[in-house]
Amino acid sequence: MRSCTEERITHWRRKWAAMPDAFDWIGARVVYHEVCIVRVGADEARIYDPTDGNWIEPAVQAGHGAHVAIRAEIPVALKWGAHVLVNGQWTETALGG
Repeated sequence: MRSCTEERITHWRRKWAAMPDAFDWIGARVVYHEVCIVRVGADEARIYDPTDGNWIEPAVQAGHGAHVAIRAEIPVALKWGAHVLVNGQWTETALGG
């Protein structure tokens, strides 16, 4: 989940209003945003954001554009900085600010 400003949320809601059967990926202050989890060792991960074309750092983020939670679909638990990513569970990474 990625935090967004109210203006961005309004923009996305208008843009997707014509597709009422689409996946509801827009929340009150966050949007669903896909990333790629890359296993880089026996128990460690890195996370890549293909939309922005950059690696996401595990340090706490806040404010507009911050990745505030990650839900992993991975076969084994992996460490990402101070976080532990577990299959099918949301891992809070920051306060949305």
